[in-house]
Amino acid sequence: MLHVMISGLLTMWVCTSSPHAERCACVEGGPPRTPAQIRQGVQENMDSAAAVFIGEVVTSDQLVAILRVEKVWKGQLEKTVRMQLGTRTVDGLIQYNTCDYDFANGKTHLVFAEKAADGAMMARKCRFTAPIAAATDTVRILDDLVRGRRSK
Repeated sequence: MLHVMISGLLTMWVCTSSPHAERCACVEGGPPRTPAQIRQGVQENMDSAAAVFIGEVVTSDQLVAILRVEKVWKGQLEKTVRMQLGTRTVDGLIQYNTCDYDFANGKTHLVFAEKAADGAMMARKCRFTAPIAAATDTVRILDDLVRGRRSK
């Protein structure tokens, strides 16, 4: 029974994120996930995201990445989106969460964005956020999910 529980847990993406967490661990293990399990994961991530879109990073610094929006599945977005990468502490230091997604300048990404408590948009490594070149299957699933919602 314990082996089944552990195996089941390892098939999920796990991200530990708290003010006291020292590292983020996104682990995918166990047997390969079926297409149905992957589709369910994309659905769950889309449902919990504030916005899901494709965007090209037009500029970024240590705290912010600005993405030009190319396609939207969820959310009311402007032509550009400001994604928070880190925060400045009261003493002026820049603080990062190890679960924060790193956007590559000039690259296009599929983004599952969430809103922080202060309203800032951010992306986490443990979601389906990825460089667009690695996200073709996820994009196809998103298109299918949205098409299915429209036909109901």
